Amino acid sequence: MNPQNSNTNAGANDNGERKQRMRSAIMGALVETGETSNLRDLTRSWLVEEGWHNKLKEHCLYIINQKGVENIGVDELIQEVSPMAREMVPDRLRDQLVQNVREFLEKNQNLMQ
Repeated sequence: MNPQNSNTNAGANDNGERKQRMRSAIMGALVETGETSNLRDLTRSWLVEEGWHNKLKEHCLYIINQKGVENIGVDELIQEVSPMAREMVPDRLRDQLVQNVREFLEKNQNLMQ
């Protein structure tokens, strides 16, 4: 085993652990301040405006009709619909959520220390 590779792997692992700790700290701060609720409300309103729920419902009904109601379970339906559901989330919404989290972090740096 090459010692350099071992150090490189350890560094990558440390970096991964550091990222995970950072994600946990950010999520904790978002929850603690109630910001997750604001982000959830923003997401919900955007998706309603975009007709996301209706489009997803139509797709679910299409799959159920194709396979037959007796031949598909909830878990299988969710597995089939989830990729499309994620794809249908508007990029503008994703960008807005990222911007909101960045602004939150700038305003609440003291929570991250």
